[in-house]
Amino acid sequence: MKFDLSIVVPCYNVSSYLDRFFKCLESQLDESISIEFVFVNDASTDSTIDKLRQFAAVHNNVVIIDKATNQGISAARNSGMDIARGKWVTFPDPDDVIIGKGYYYLFHNFVAKDASLDAVSFEMDIVKEKDYKFSSDLRCEDGRLVWEGTGYDFFNHYHMGLCSTLLYRLDVIKQNKLLFENYKVGEDAVFNTKFELKCNKVAKVTSEIYTHVLRKNSITNLQSPSLIKERISAEVDVARFFYGLEKASSDITFSNRCLYYKKSFCELALGQVLRSNISIKEIKRFKNTLSELNVTYKPIYFIKSKGSIKARGQILLISFPLLLLVVRPLYKFIIRDRL
Repeated sequence: MKFDLSIVVPCYNVSSYLDRFFKCLESQLDESISIEFVFVNDASTDSTIDKLRQFAAVHNNVVIIDKATNQGISAARNSGMDIARGKWVTFPDPDDVIIGKGYYYLFHNFVAKDASLDAVSFEMDIVKEKDYKFSSDLRCEDGRLVWEGTGYDFFNHYHMGLCSTLLYRLDVIKQNKLLFENYKVGEDAVFNTKFELKCNKVAKVTSEIYTHVLRKNSITNLQSPSLIKERISAEVDVARFFYGLEKASSDITFSNRCLYYKKSFCELALGQVLRSNISIKEIKRFKNTLSELNVTYKPIYFIKSKGSIKARGQILLISFPLLLLVVRPLYKFIIRDRL
């Protein structure tokens, strides 16, 4: 059986969020749009799989992939995408919130009216978990079409966003054999860029149908030394991806866009380096990697930079690794997450 939309949901130890998320999914159901829910349980150690099976018992449009070993969010999305039967696909996270009948609204107001679309980009809200109160009575905001064009032009004009803020034509993904890279962070950026560059037509709409809930114990915010090193490696790899696109293009607008993303991920990696406990030798190696990507941080930039005090402090510290040893404890205290 074919569906209009496949909602692929990677799940790892999210049992406490699933009741809320199930309410969001049920709000999307309507006779005029066929939806399948594809859950990928990534070897959760809590009661996630039990709750997924309970949900599947009362819905005939649910598929569950139950992995024996934890492989990460990218592998989970790839597994779900591989068996998805929808014409369109999207990738919400189960600890986030789909507002009202958001997907239903997008289908009836944009997708159904233009068969040539390959993607629809929509808006999202970002809130801290401690500040968020869920209500099933929320309605998604009415939106309007603000831009449409090729995926190439979309990349040049708009921030690509998370993969949870796009509806994707699944045949574009499968025909071009696109997969999520196995990164701890930044996998959305690489996947979305590859996808957008294959799209003939993308629509940008103002509808805010998704709330990204920042939680303190998410993988992005955990601060173990091993995870920090993995994030540094991933952010450098993503920066290297954009550097490759930047070098290969003769289009100044496109190259500058790639340069922007390259620098952004280098700065994210830099922030991780400065909050980590890696050695001076490793910091020097990181500086050499930045040089290979044509990104340099010299002391004079501390004065010339128009960035924040935090950003300029990062530049200064990476320029003087020995100074970093002295001020690192204070730096880590100042920038630590306060979710």
